[in-house]
Amino acid sequence: MRYTNSQGAEHLINWELASTAEYRQLLSKFKQIEPYMEPPFVVETVAKGSSANTNAEESNDAEAEDGDKAQKKAAQEAAAKPAAKKKPEPQLVEKSTARDLFDYVLAEGRKDYIVQRYKGLGEMTAPQLWETTMDPERRTLLSVKLEDIAECETIFTTLMGEDVEARRKFIEDNALDVKNLDI
Repeated sequence: MRYTNSQGAEHLINWELASTAEYRQLLSKFKQIEPYMEPPFVVETVAKGSSANTNAEESNDAEAEDGDKAQKKAAQEAAAKPAAKKKPEPQLVEKSTARDLFDYVLAEGRKDYIVQRYKGLGEMTAPQLWETTMDPERRTLLSVKLEDIAECETIFTTLMGEDVEARRKFIEDNALDVKNLDI
């Protein structure tokens, strides 16, 4: 169905898509965030590893005494007590467009992370293989229970066998059910 808005722009509505439960759920989520969609967009971030010493009281007491004695006393007290950690101060980041906000959040989320996908272990170099599967300090083992050995054999043969068409169909049929692929 086509309609024209008040500015004269034509829009095409796909009623089959608009009638799905997913579309209605997405629309309700959009209505919840719509008030926040106007620039400027402000993001409050906390820097990692931010800490400061809170020895201000100690230095105020030390100022009352003589110079060298005060410094020695402050140094001894600081060595005796572990430095107290101050809560990191939040930083505000302002973005003027939704695209800038999206790019910023995506870049911040990707910091310190690298995602690599391999089709098989044969594509990995020795160090990559060690980092991902062989290093006992870093690996996690998943316990899999084989309740139906015949079905397991069929799946294994489909995925590892020579029949490419059967493998493609299996992947297409089950791809949307996959969870935690990169974990």
